[in-house]
Amino acid sequence: PANLGYDRNIYGTFGTYFHSGEVIKLAESQRVGLETEEMPEELKTENESEEVSEEDASVVENVESTESLTSKFDIIDGFTMSSDNNLNLVKGAALYDDEYYDDGVYRGYGRAVSSNRVYNNIKFEDQDNNAVEVNPVADGETFEYKVRVKNDMYTSIYDAEFSVDLGEGLSVRSGYYKADGEGEKQNINGTDFKVSYFNKYVDVYLQIVASGKVDSEIDLTVKSPFLNRDYTFTKKYSIDKSEFAADYRNTSGNNYVKAGDEVEYKLTLKNTLGKNIENIKISSEFPDEFRIQKVELVKGDYITNGYTSGNKINVSQYLDIDESMDVIVTVRVNDIEEQEKMVSNYMTVSTESGTYKTNSVDTIVQQASDSVSSTNAGTAVPAASGNGNVSINNTEDKDEFGRYRITGIAWNDLNRNSTRDANEVGIGNVSVKLFNAVTDTLVNQVITNGAGEYAFSNLPSGKYYIVVEYDNENYSLSDYRKKGVSADRNSDVVLTNGVSKSDVITIGNSSVSNIDIGLIEGKVFDFSLEKTVTQLTLQNDSGTKIVDGNDAPLAKVEIQPKDVATSTVYVEYKIKVTNNGQVAGTVAKIVDYLPKDMKLDTDINTSWYVGSDGYAYTEELANTIIAPKETKEISLVVYKEMTEENTGITTNKAEIAVASNEFGVTDIDSTPGNMNSTEDDMSQADVIISITTGGGVVNIMIIVTVLLNLLLIGFVIKRKIDVEREVIL
Repeated sequence: PANLGYDRNIYGTFGTYFHSGEVIKLAESQRVGLETEEMPEELKTENESEEVSEEDASVVENVESTESLTSKFDIIDGFTMSSDNNLNLVKGAALYDDEYYDDGVYRGYGRAVSSNRVYNNIKFEDQDNNAVEVNPVADGETFEYKVRVKNDMYTSIYDAEFSVDLGEGLSVRSGYYKADGEGEKQNINGTDFKVSYFNKYVDVYLQIVASGKVDSEIDLTVKSPFLNRDYTFTKKYSIDKSEFAADYRNTSGNNYVKAGDEVEYKLTLKNTLGKNIENIKISSEFPDEFRIQKVELVKGDYITNGYTSGNKINVSQYLDIDESMDVIVTVRVNDIEEQEKMVSNYMTVSTESGTYKTNSVDTIVQQASDSVSSTNAGTAVPAASGNGNVSINNTEDKDEFGRYRITGIAWNDLNRNSTRDANEVGIGNVSVKLFNAVTDTLVNQVITNGAGEYAFSNLPSGKYYIVVEYDNENYSLSDYRKKGVSADRNSDVVLTNGVSKSDVITIGNSSVSNIDIGLIEGKVFDFSLEKTVTQLTLQNDSGTKIVDGNDAPLAKVEIQPKDVATSTVYVEYKIKVTNNGQVAGTVAKIVDYLPKDMKLDTDINTSWYVGSDGYAYTEELANTIIAPKETKEISLVVYKEMTEENTGITTNKAEIAVASNEFGVTDIDSTPGNMNSTEDDMSQADVIISITTGGGVVNIMIIVTVLLNLLLIGFVIKRKIDVEREVIL
């Protein structure tokens, strides 16, 4: 092409798509293209003002001559290149123009180098929708990294290698990728993974843990033989080490209050800065629906009163290194005109370094009077509000039969700490059933909304419990009411006799909130082992005999009687380890419980060794991460020197001795190395070694026949004698 400047390139490939049954396949040529040489130093200065960015420019016109153009074309078989830079099919085949379909698949023959546009093969889309140049994260925070890698070519990309380079203070907790939005999520273990091919895009999702106080970044790089170069996307982060850890909550754990109730709010501060913090100022203004009764500052065994002015509090204090304190505000609830009203409150903490606003605490105030409006009992889930709580419909929440609610949220316990943290999101489409705890009858059933929220409304006073149905192939429950976790942030559902249910929920004269459901994604860890016989090899003075074991758990070989004393039988086993769970892991050690007359040849089995207990061990898979649904295979060869006394069945068992994963989750149905043959991490294979009987069988049959005849003759003679005795008598 004309007008192609220095330091430019055009690359492409040529493909033929065809049908093989229902599958569209691609036969693709090698990547070909054109490159121009580097601009001479004497031209760089005078052309600086004319440079155009690769993103915006389609033609660079700073060079009039194309003498510097270097051809990099290798014409594939079946085509020729014409003088006007067109590829032509030989043997009279028709030549078509380029054909690009709406789905982005190239299905035509056409001009190979007629375009002078410079293309990017890969584009990145930040799925966080965050326009800031530097993303702020807090020390200790777990945050989501979501990037879509788009294929900007007209052909599929094969053998793509993805690598994630994490800067200082960042580490991967978990992650997955999904190609073209199809199929199952593929777990990412570590920071490198491969995608065999993709047509349109690959979504990369990571959970990143931040620590320290440092400016950092994440580089996502994509490589492939089908790309014109490596592509990297950089995202910058600023980790801020907070001066203190802050936790603000309603100590009752129930978001519903009534006029006249006393409610306690507590702010807990801990100095995490590593030095003393002087002059900490804490302030807050409570809603008009509350009247402040008292403010207390608690540091260890010391309690002092704080300053209040109307519904405002102002407190000054200091914290030594690692010291904690509580600010406890007790309020009385005023009566309201509405039947229910949601109010919010937060606290502000100021130091010399800046001002920090705590999380908001939402409270639903209910009217003290008995006035009601009509609706049916047990309504479905209301809409979700932006702050992650259930929005209350103030005109349709009570009737003459009932007036209370049970609400909660199903959330993704990302860091598996059984605490609903601020950055953890709700899970929709979880079935929640409400039962009467006295009669065990179903009251109502709802589905959590997109924010994970559910609500049962207009309930009479009484005792209830909820039963939760969720995708237990991909989720498991968080710990039930974990010690030290506040009632408004813990999980209230436990697995009992195969049913996920809450404890009894008692409604007296107030609604009940925060009956929450913590779900952990992909926590099931389950490795299994299968052992089979691949091949039997018999060696003796008569030669070598090989028997195919067909990868079955039972195999047989026969030895001629004359060869027993000189025979050795070699048994080759195949051991398969399969990950049946949702958590990737490693098998650090496998044990083979060698029978006493079988031996291990370490010259043949270089990755195996014999332990002090006489068993064979291997650590061949110790550094291999086995992803969910993936199987890894290893082999083992043992031998047996034969005698006339050791023929028969030989049983050999193998077991996973050590297995682990990054989450510390134990295997769901087996314990490594416990010699329990009923568990799926242990398997056995049997070998029958027998002596060939051959002609001996015929001889035995003859002898047996003769003996039978003799017995028959004897019986007849005896019978005749008995008859004669009877006649005489």
